[in-house]
Amino acid sequence: MNAADYENMGQAELIEMLTSMDSGIKAAHDRLIELSKDEEFMRLYHLREKVLKEGQKEEKSEIARNAQAEGATPEFVQKITGLDPQAIGKPR
Repeated sequence: MNAADYENMGQAELIEMLTSMDSGIKAAHDRLIELSKDEEFMRLYHLREKVLKEGQKEEKSEIARNAQAEGATPEFVQKITGLDPQAIGKPR
């Protein structure tokens, strides 16, 4: 198979092929399916994802503040952080 063959496969078909080729991948996939059915695990997973996203937003805000303190323009700060102009605010 070449790369184009893999790109044309559906996700389920690709997973089935990979799990049939490698017992480690199959074990990991089976464990993932098992964990995804556990409500408490999924609650904690989603909470972790939320906290990580909040941390990334805070990190971007800190980068914006530092860049502005060094004289970067709001346009440049927006470009490097991806933040909305309103989120960037005025330099301090």
